Amino acid sequence: MDAIQLSQLWTAGAVLAGFHMTALTWRISREVAMEAEDEETWTTLADGIVAASFLILVIGVFIAPLSGTASTVMAAKLLAISLMVFACAPFVLAGHYNLYCAWGKCAIRSRVTKQECASVVISTVAVGCGTWWILG
Repeated sequence: MDAIQLSQLWTAGAVLAGFHMTALTWRISREVAMEAEDEETWTTLADGIVAASFLILVIGVFIAPLSGTASTVMAAKLLAISLMVFACAPFVLAGHYNLYCAWGKCAIRSRVTKQECASVVISTVAVGCGTWWILG
């Protein structure tokens, strides 16, 4: 098996960054449409998760290897962690829209819903376990 090269990581990282930008663009478009209807707008916890994943990607996969502070192996691990964090965002967003069940639904739109909080807790545990396994 050949060792992974930085150019391969950057290719995968660029694709993942494209998914980050698409997710954030979709959310911003949604909030712009809400603003046009005179609805209250805000960013969700899922948006923060996407942004955190993007920062892990940019710093860990692109900047750190270029500056010499991270090896290719560490950059690959950080790419995996970034992908894992990003994969949690749709589940948290579904919780924001109360799509899981009738539990926690109310007539008034809330900035942070109960289902969203539960999704964040479950995602945090999953990402924590995954990060421990990847870095271990």
